[in-house]
Amino acid sequence: MAKKTTGQYDRIFKENAEEIYALLIKALLKIDASQVENLAQSDIQKTIERKADFLKKIVPTDGSPPYILHIEIQSDNDDAMLSRMILYKSLIFDRYGLDSKQFVIYLGTRELTMKSEILLTNCIYSYQIIEIKRYDYEMFLQASTLKK
Repeated sequence: MAKKTTGQYDRIFKENAEEIYALLIKALLKIDASQVENLAQSDIQKTIERKADFLKKIVPTDGSPPYILHIEIQSDNDDAMLSRMILYKSLIFDRYGLDSKQFVIYLGTRELTMKSEILLTNCIYSYQIIEIKRYDYEMFLQASTLKK
């Protein structure tokens, strides 16, 4: 029965959207705006398929909750990397229902310019960038010992 009632409220809101949303914006949400502009497309839908470079479920030894380890390999700076990583985080959570720890391993020789954090309303997002050139190459030559 509750679903039917909720659906009725949804329909009433949608049919009287302009008047109701104007009231919601000002009186309920307490937003003072000099202008409120309708967006051409309110359906926020995008057909996307992303293939992560590296995804593994990690179960920590300390008993803390499992998470998804996500690594992307990047050979050049990409101005869209922050946007891509936040999208990956959402897709990973939607698919697996787990938090993720995200890293970009930067192989480039140019100065790192990619942003790795953003502050949005009610959301602070960041991931870690590791510049491979800051590490001793010998560590990678001994990679077989890391498997143990």
